Amino acid sequence: NVVYVPMQSEGTLLGCVALSTTIPGTLTPQHAEIALDMTDQLVVAIQHAQMREELEHSNQQLESKVEKRTAELRSTVATLQILEAELRLKEADARAASDTKSTFLASMSHELRTPLIGITGMVEILTQSDLDVEQRQVVGIIQESSECLLQIIGDIPIFVAAYSSDLWFVLVVS
Repeated sequence: NVVYVPMQSEGTLLGCVALSTTIPGTLTPQHAEIALDMTDQLVVAIQHAQMREELEHSNQQLESKVEKRTAELRSTVATLQILEAELRLKEADARAASDTKSTFLASMSHELRTPLIGITGMVEILTQSDLDVEQRQVVGIIQESSECLLQIIGDIPIFVAAYSSDLWFVLVVS
């Protein structure tokens, strides 16, 4: 006597449970019910095992992706930190160059103003002496040119200060 009970899950045959005895007629309908209950429990256990395997596989894939992305992010962060450090160095270099330029221009403005003030002073004295008309015109041109040049040189520190502070002037002419 043998009772075969198929184990099925969603129409797929997973296996078979066989209940057998060597004594004829000893298998009862109650034994068949027990075999059916056993197959139902075995199917659930098999399904759980399959789902556990799928879950573990999915977890491994997800962990692998997370590790890969984490490594990529670490690499990106390291690259950004290097770029930031390089940028800070370049910014410091640019500021130092700007400061050097400003110092140079201020110094040159002073060095140019000093002799030019001497020239304008001497021209002023010259205008008070006895000059003919043509000489007075030449001295007038020298006086205007030197005063104009003195004004331009005097404006250099103002432009340097405006440039270094990103301050801009707009000239409105009517």
